[in-house]
Parts: sequence; structure tokens; C-alpha cells
Amino acid sequence: MAGKALKRKLSSKSNGPQKSGLKKAKKTVALDNLAWKSVDVADGGLDDFEGFYGLEEVDGVSVEVENGTLKFKAAESKEDTENEEKEKAPTNGSAKNKASEKVAPYVSPFAEEEEDDYEDSDSEENQGEEEEEEGESEIDESKESKNKTAKGAENKKKSSGLVSLKTPGNPFDLLEETESEVSAELDWSLPDTTLSSSILTALSALKFYKPTDIQAQVIPEILTDSDVIGKAATGSGKTLAYGIPIIEKHIRLSESIKPAKKWPTALIFGPTRELVHQITKHLEQVWKYGNFTGSGVVAITGGLAIQKQRRLIDNNPAIIVATPGRFLEILTEATSEFRDQFKKCETLVLDEADRLIQEGHFQELEKILDLIGRGRRTRRQTLVFSATFQRDLMKKLDSKRTSSNAGRQASNAGALKILNEKLEFKDKNPVFIDSNPAESVARSVVESIMECGAMEKDLYLYYFLLTYPARSIVFVNSIDTVKRLVPFLKELGLPSLGLHSDMIQKQRLRSLERFKANDKSILVATDVAARGLDIPLIDHVVHYHLPRTADMYIHRSGRTARAGNEGVSLLLCSPDEASGPLIKLKRALYKDNATNKTAMKTFEVEYDFLNRLKPRITLAKQISDTVNQSTHKGKTDAWLKKAVEDLGVDLSDDEIENITGDRRKKNKPEQPKGDLRSLRAQLQSELQRPVGHAGKYLTRGTVNLAQMVTSGKSHQAFLGKEQTSALESLNTKPKSKK
Repeated sequence: MAGKALKRKLSSKSNGPQKSGLKKAKKTVALDNLAWKSVDVADGGLDDFEGFYGLEEVDGVSVEVENGTLKFKAAESKEDTENEEKEKAPTNGSAKNKASEKVAPYVSPFAEEEEDDYEDSDSEENQGEEEEEEGESEIDESKESKNKTAKGAENKKKSSGLVSLKTPGNPFDLLEETESEVSAELDWSLPDTTLSSSILTALSALKFYKPTDIQAQVIPEILTDSDVIGKAATGSGKTLAYGIPIIEKHIRLSESIKPAKKWPTALIFGPTRELVHQITKHLEQVWKYGNFTGSGVVAITGGLAIQKQRRLIDNNPAIIVATPGRFLEILTEATSEFRDQFKKCETLVLDEADRLIQEGHFQELEKILDLIGRGRRTRRQTLVFSATFQRDLMKKLDSKRTSSNAGRQASNAGALKILNEKLEFKDKNPVFIDSNPAESVARSVVESIMECGAMEKDLYLYYFLLTYPARSIVFVNSIDTVKRLVPFLKELGLPSLGLHSDMIQKQRLRSLERFKANDKSILVATDVAARGLDIPLIDHVVHYHLPRTADMYIHRSGRTARAGNEGVSLLLCSPDEASGPLIKLKRALYKDNATNKTAMKTFEVEYDFLNRLKPRITLAKQISDTVNQSTHKGKTDAWLKKAVEDLGVDLSDDEIENITGDRRKKNKPEQPKGDLRSLRAQLQSELQRPVGHAGKYLTRGTVNLAQMVTSGKSHQAFLGKEQTSALESLNTKPKSKK
């Protein structure tokens, strides 16, 4: 740890030959005021960049010990360097404004393509978490972000440091090269509400020409300083529904409060790290167009260096987006003066609030509210948003209890009562806006179900993903299933990635960036990815396991069909699930019997093709299971040996085998490497052959295979099958072939 900290903080180098003139006398400079410079880490230079992102260095600094205290001696401080740059900067109107370039928008450093190293173990991940706490810097903010954004349309266009996600169809990419002109198509006429020109310019650049339903209803209420509870379907624009009025509010406060305010305008809490970083990214895109004071939007999450995050907060950001756990950690270690600044915060936002206030999740948020005060005492505005609030939807589907229509009708009132008790709104009656009264999956999501045996889900999953290659998320209920499915699908030649809560933050972000970069990629994830993630153009959501609660089904399905697009939600359902949990899921989602019976379409399967995929599945399982077993054994042995060495205990190989349980597994022969190569060769041979119908003749029956192949309409993987999308297949309903 000490070596890592030394690399990061005390990289002192000689200045080399001195320039002509008098040599400046060195003076004592505070650590954070040294003229730190970012260090670029070359791509491919390291197999593992853990702890090296955000590496900084400083020139001409000597470290001296005075009275037992380290002192940093430098000829120039950060302020001196900035003053010199200002003096050297051109003064004409066409010159770049350096202050503008120092506002660092939210970006991820993991967008580069690397060789996938998805082999994570508990010991490696835990060690990675500790190293990140010590050495890895905040990935998205520059330490100099406290400078004001420069005025002028040219600087709005040239704000430096923004990295495009390069994702097809992502409207936020349009901000890279946009003119600061407001489009004639823009129509954000809201009742008794006028938005600033900076926000209108951003909305025009984003091509958000009209507000969504939730935005049109919520924004005027927030700008009148009312407490608001907003319920809207997933993908309906909830983030900007509260983000736009918060930025507008900050503009007005900055103009009215003199001298400039030293506390954030808004605190926004989200249940997961991924959601927090996404919210930050979206708000940054709007923020860059404004002539604002403060350092912008800051993300505070676990898995990243807490020291750098504390420094970012010290830079007086306008908006802080955080997970409750990390923010509470910072608050409890801080001074009372530091905590007092958050008591002045004008707005508190809970995104995906139903998760934040659930039993077992609310303790951290409750402690934060105890420290900074609730709305009733501080007169702070409180905003609460989610797609679901009904308590019935949060009940476990395997529970024996059933819900009644009366219970559903009273559910909203009960949810409001619970929110008021826990959050203590400043308003006696918060404004409740419900743009999703049915509280179900968005209308643009086509729900479907594929019936299969409990032990055949791998086969049916592969059949679906191979038949309809597109960007897809496969949701599972356990981390072990993620670790099993990812290598299994990779052996079958499918570009799959994993995402779960045991992964360190670097791995999570890298998986998301790679998923966005490939329009046919597959993300196998636990429910950590079910809430709030706004990844454009996700075509399919596959529920490998039935979700544990109905509200989780809604949030999972909401990852597709966003921003006006259509998408497919497919449920792989075994007979055991269909006999109980599925019935309860439908009863919770659909209030009338007619909808209950027709909401989920049956996904037809061509069994002739399906059966011909079985040899591939058998081989891929053998390979992936062998590799997983070998990897797990090696990591377990390495962990145990290290623990034994640390304790200074001498153990024989037999004793180690007894502890790890390997003695019980001795009778299970391991797959020789030669056999593994043979299995892979057999699998590759299977994968190279298109899957076709049984029969001798290419023109047999109703399918003219020869004509289909010559016309270019044949599926790449299935001979005699036309290439169609899952949406088209659901609409046409081809007859199944058994």
C-alpha cells in the first residue's frame, strides 16, 4: 500500500536544466495545492491498470521532515501555475478559455478495448477493493474542476475532456459537435415555467425537442419548490425530469446569492454504483452548456478512492450524486463544519426510491438524514422517483400470501404514508404525479414467454441468442450463474460479458463500456443491472430465472424499449415456475383477467433446429465446467497457502486437501489438457457447420432451401431459416415443428 501511495502522491522529479534568470526560492506548499499533472498510461503497457487510473505527478518538489512532520517544498504552487497561465493566455475573443478546459465532464477511463480478463475470485476482488480505496483516483473528475466554466458559445462547443461513448443511437453523443443554436423544432412550453437559454440550448443539442409526460408534469412543480413524488414507466425520462429543474434552480440561486454559495444545490441518491455514474453522465451533458459557477456534477460511489472523492467535494460541486454507503462513510469521518454544508443543501432526490426505502436498505440513508436533517426541519425540498411504489409488487413471488384488488388499490396511499414517515417531507401533502397508473411494463415492451424444462434453460437460451443476434441482457438470480454462463456462452462463440456485485468497480465499468460498444453483445447480469441503467438500443431482455418480485420484473424489462424504441422481454419458464410464481407474477402485474391471459405472448420454438443444437451445448458445458473447476481450485489453493504463510503455520499437503475438500474430490478425474483441446476442436467443428433441417433435398417440403440461400435471405446460423428479428417472430407467430 505504501508503494502504491508513493507512486501516486510523491512522484518527485528533477527539474533538469534551469532556465535563465533568478532561481525561485522554494516555499512550503500544502499537498493538495501542489501543481499536480495527470499522467497518461499508454494502452497495452500493463496487463492490469488497477490503481493507475488518475495517476498524477509533480515536478520540482522536495520532501523534508520538520519537527516530525512532512513538509513539501516547491518553487511554485498550483495557484502560481494557474496565474501564469492566465497571464500567458491570449485576450482576444477567439482564444480558448483555459478555465473552460479545466471543467472535466463525467467520463469513464475503461472505454478502451482490452483482452477480457473475466476471471474473478472472491479473494482477488476483495483485495482489489482495498487497493482502490488506497490508490485509485475518482475516474470522472479533474482535481482542478473548481474553476468556473468560461462564457461564450465557442467555449460551450470546445469544452475539453469529453469522451464520446461511441454508442449508436445515444443522444448524448450529439453533444460532441453541436452548435449552440436552439432548433426551431424545440417546444418546451411548460405552464408558468420559463427555462434558461443554457438549458434550452442543451435540450436542442440533445434533440429532446419536447418533454416526456413525466417531465411536463414534474418540472413546473419542482421549480415552485414543492415536494414531489413521481412515478413513471422505465425509460420515460425520469433523470432529466428532476435534473433539468435542479440545474435551473442552481442558475437562479447562483444569481441571487452573493458571494457565491459554498454548498451543493442538490444531493441525489441512487441504490447502485452503475445508476449513480449514469445519472452523473446525463447531468454533465446538460451542465456543459451552462454558464455556471461551481465544479459541476460529482459522483461519489464505493470502489473508488475515497481521498479523491473527498477532494472533489471540497471543490464545492453544484450537484452530488452518490450511493448511500460511500456518502455515509465520508460524512462519518468528516468534521462537523464539513457536515454543516450539506444541511444547507436546497434539494434532496431519491432515484429508484422503492429500493432505497426497502427494509434492509434504508439504514444507511436514515443515518445520512439524521446527520444532515430531514426536509421538515431544514425546509429542504425532497423529490422521490421510481417506476414502482406498490408494496404488493415488492413481495416475494414464492410467498404463500396473495394480494387482493383492494390491496392494490390502497397500495399507493400506503406507499405515500411510508415515504412521509421515513423522509418527513417539508410539505404536509407532497405533490404525487403518476404517469404510469397501471404500474406495469412500458407499452413499447413486447412481453413473451418460452416454456422449457428446468435443466434445458441453457439450450433454450442459446437457441434464442443464436437465432436473434442483437444487444441483449440476460438476468439471473445468483452470482454463481453469471460466472457459469459467461464462459459457457463464450465457448459457443457468443460475445458475452458479466456484471454482478462481487466485481470490483473497474470490472463493472469495463463490462458496461464493452457492452455498449458491440451491437450484438450479451450481458449476463444479476439484478444489480436491473435499475436505472440507460443503455441505448437494447433489443432483448431475457429472464433466465423468474425474478423474485414483480417490481424487479418491471425494472428488468425496462432496460429495453427505451427512448421510443421497441424491445422484447422473454421469460424462460420451467414447469415448476409456471405452476406457482408465474401465476403470482401475472396477478401482481395485470389487474384484469383478460390482460392476465394475453399480456405474455408464447414464443414459438422450431424444435427441429433446437434439437440439432444439443451436441454443441453438451461440448460447451464440458469445456466450461472443466475450466471453471480448475480455475476455482487454483484460486482456493493460492488463497489458503497465502493465509498459511501469513499466520506462520506449517501445514502438509494432506492437511491442505482436507481443509479445501479436495480429498473428497480425488476420485473425480480431472480433464487432461489434451482432452480439453480435443473437446474444443470438436466444438469448433460443430460451430462451423450451419444448422439445417433433416432431409436429403434442398427443395423439400414448403421450404426451398436452394432459393433461400441464393437469394441471400437465409439465416447465418440456420440453413433454411430466414433471418428475422424477435419482434417480427412474435408478431407473425410461425408454427412450431415438433
